[in-house]
Amino acid sequence: ELLGAWQPMSTDTTARPADALRADDSTAQAPPSGGAKHIGGLAGCVFLVVLLSIANAVSWRDAVHLYYAVHVLIVGLTLLVLNGLAGEYLWPANPWWTDMAAVVFPPLAVAWMGLFVQALLAERGRRRIDGLLVAHVALGAVLALWVLVNGRSEAIFRAQSLYIGLGLPFMAAVLGWHAARHAPGIWWVFAGVAL
Repeated sequence: ELLGAWQPMSTDTTARPADALRADDSTAQAPPSGGAKHIGGLAGCVFLVVLLSIANAVSWRDAVHLYYAVHVLIVGLTLLVLNGLAGEYLWPANPWWTDMAAVVFPPLAVAWMGLFVQALLAERGRRRIDGLLVAHVALGAVLALWVLVNGRSEAIFRAQSLYIGLGLPFMAAVLGWHAARHAPGIWWVFAGVAL
């Protein structure tokens, strides 16, 4: 009998001014979207790896860890650029750079990987490998700068695809060759770079 007697206090369904203000409040924070969660997670991982690499470089006095820190930063930015999250969250007011970054960062990431591999193997004294790695880095830098100067084109897209498609296996082969002949402990680096 109690439940049957219950009636709402008001049956008025029109919006009140306070409700309209609440619905249109520009300071209200929406829950983070999937993209914001991904960029936060990726940025956190990149920050931790960079911080650890800097600590290793300082404590062990070995610059190869700084090369690795920059490599992780560039690869992290490349992933954000290719997923569109960098344009959405890092530079939303610059559509030109959002468009160009998608063809600038991938060859830069592969080129810097060449510098990292060269720094990793620098003390081993193989001039041919060093020369090939320097040529690889120079070609990647030229491809990235070419896009900035001349804009996007089908030819540059094909050249960059060929560069990345041949550059990654080349560096994996250099690391694998070195690991097989000189330093069995370098297999963990080979596995990390291959990822």
